[in-house]
Amino acid sequence: MNKFGNIVTAFRFNKVTYYTVKFEDEDDPLFQKFIKKHQGETYGAHLAIIRRWLTNLGNLYGADERYFRREAFRGGDARALPPPAQELNIEDKNCSLRLYCMRLSERAVVLFNGGEKTAQTAQECDNVRSHFLLANKLSRVIDQAIQNGEIQIDGHGDLKFNPSLILEL
Repeated sequence: MNKFGNIVTAFRFNKVTYYTVKFEDEDDPLFQKFIKKHQGETYGAHLAIIRRWLTNLGNLYGADERYFRREAFRGGDARALPPPAQELNIEDKNCSLRLYCMRLSERAVVLFNGGEKTAQTAQECDNVRSHFLLANKLSRVIDQAIQNGEIQIDGHGDLKFNPSLILEL
């Protein structure tokens, strides 16, 4: 069964606009699902690290490639936050929460979903495998929409697309 979704704006900062995907048969977009699932005592500190990175990238650094973990799989272009260990402060190094995303430019990032990574690789982890695979499928679909001219990245790195654009998985 095919799934259909739209790219929607999640939030904007000075340097980065974050987007997410909302599937037609679901109430919440992917990023909001991630937030709702990981609020609370169990993941609160880890979620705070992810939120801080989203804010810092959005207001201070921009979506520089070095701040994203490479999580590509089978032709997908998925990334993850928080950044790789060499970019993290000592207090952030224990963050096991992963938010899968797609960095399109210094100014545009599509946020997907994620979870607590408890295995060496995302493919081996029951908690994140489905989010990881979906992020890579969505990144392939978004890449195809860019190649088809349905999504454009302008000279400033901002996305241009028709809000009614439908992504089909």
